Amino acid sequence: MVHKTPTGERIKELRAESRRLGAALIAASKLDGLEDLGDLKERLRERREAAKAEAAALHSSGQARVEDLSVFRVKKETKKGKEHEYWHAAWMVEDKVRNVYLGSCKKMSRKDAQERARRRKAEELGVEKPFYRGPGISGPPG
Repeated sequence: MVHKTPTGERIKELRAESRRLGAALIAASKLDGLEDLGDLKERLRERREAAKAEAAALHSSGQARVEDLSVFRVKKETKKGKEHEYWHAAWMVEDKVRNVYLGSCKKMSRKDAQERARRRKAEELGVEKPFYRGPGISGPPG
């Protein structure tokens, strides 16, 4: 189960930017005789290092792993014929799927179920504080 997550996509973007900046740095180093290139090379180098550092920090934070989970409804029918719906989440732990009960569909929305699942997975992974704040917006609160 490897899904596209906002943090994972951000890591990919930062790595691609770092590669592009590296190529631009190589191209700039081949141009000689221009005095302004010294400043340009230094700015390219600084931005490249910043992009690499941010990608490494996001990757090591475990945030992308916390976001990689599936939340779904499970319908159960009682002996009396009533149907109950529950939220469950699933994620991979050491090549096995871990299924977790999250609560009743009557008492929480999908968004609440996803947040609860992320908190549970973060606890299980030992990630300090999951800082997920919506699709496409991840990063430490600040």
